[in-house]
Amino acid sequence: DLVASLSRINSRFGIASTLKNVELEGYTDKSELAYTQLFRVELAFGATEMFAFLLAKHCQVDLLRVKRNANDKDAVAYLKLGQLYAQSGWLATASMNAIRKVDSKQALQTHLLNEVDLNQNLQTEVGAFFSGNDDRFVCLAAAIRHVFTHGNLTADAGGFGPAKACRVYRPVCDALLSSL
Repeated sequence: DLVASLSRINSRFGIASTLKNVELEGYTDKSELAYTQLFRVELAFGATEMFAFLLAKHCQVDLLRVKRNANDKDAVAYLKLGQLYAQSGWLATASMNAIRKVDSKQALQTHLLNEVDLNQNLQTEVGAFFSGNDDRFVCLAAAIRHVFTHGNLTADAGGFGPAKACRVYRPVCDALLSSL
């Protein structure tokens, strides 16, 4: 039902917008901040994805690219909102370049790309983003969300470090939230 879906989007958006700090016993302050940003990316991406589904279903606005895995009968939807984001300036080129600079040693990029369950198209898009050939940051948000949700991304991000991770996750989340 449309009203229930809008309510769920609003809830995820609200939590992602207002979440300030996850408190974890036995973790450093920097790790807590990194996990806070990871949870924010998860919630913001979920709200954005649900919104895109609603637009496709109720407004015939196709913001989704549906790919079918040969080994799976279910269709898996991937967002193709990135071009819209880039054109609308929700994440300025300066911010995207800052994200790339934070990962100058490619620790986060390598960690994300080495995940075996990450879709090949998404791997290609993440690689293009980090190389500066593509400014559609939503692929980075999708990869972060996917790898974190499936338990393969921590505050340390494969040696990247929680402080640097926050400098990537926060602007990605904020851009997703500003798009809704």
